[in-house]
Amino acid sequence: MYQCSPLSLALLLLVQYANICFAVDPPYLRLVEDTSVDGLGWCMDIFGFGGPNINSPLPFEYEKVTVHSCKPDAIREQAVDHLFAWDQQTGLIESKFPVLLERRCVGAVNLGPGADVGAVICDESDPTQQFVHDPCDGGTIRVKHDRSLCLVYDGEPYVAGPYFAGDVILDECATTPAAHKHWVVVPASGVPLACEPTPLITKSRLRSLTINVNNYKCAQDHPCTN
Repeated sequence: MYQCSPLSLALLLLVQYANICFAVDPPYLRLVEDTSVDGLGWCMDIFGFGGPNINSPLPFEYEKVTVHSCKPDAIREQAVDHLFAWDQQTGLIESKFPVLLERRCVGAVNLGPGADVGAVICDESDPTQQFVHDPCDGGTIRVKHDRSLCLVYDGEPYVAGPYFAGDVILDECATTPAAHKHWVVVPASGVPLACEPTPLITKSRLRSLTINVNNYKCAQDHPCTN
């Protein structure tokens, strides 16, 4: 028997919303709850790139990762700095900005509450770049080597041209509001990663497991008596 949470249902509805309203092809990450100033939602973004810079090399060594107003369809070509992909195997969240000269990934300056987060050269061995996403935990993105820390929006919006933005930092998961730490992760397939509940173990299944274990013990310890 499977149990479906309200969040799982909400994510399914969000797929339909994203297909209608979101301007960028996947992959991308966005906060589940829309607390944006302009009602466009918050998408993960590399600060300051897009528009006139879209065909220019990016010479930065460390540039801020932010949440940014999800750009509407009218300026679709400027929304490529929203493109991010989370790799479940490596834990890296890689920017898919099409003109990057080197692979850039989300990374923190250190593993501590309040640490700034930026786009750094991807390094699979760097613990500040390794994250675990759990849709069954509301959509948190936790530091792999310190699950008490989450990738969060700091809750302080500021003007970013005609839009708004806010900094992404590491902070304590336990004390961060849900609206600032719950993410929808949409891979290249366009289908958001959703919670897949573990089936409940029925009495008959448990009985079968017990019999198998007992049979194994009998095989190991001859003679076996019932």
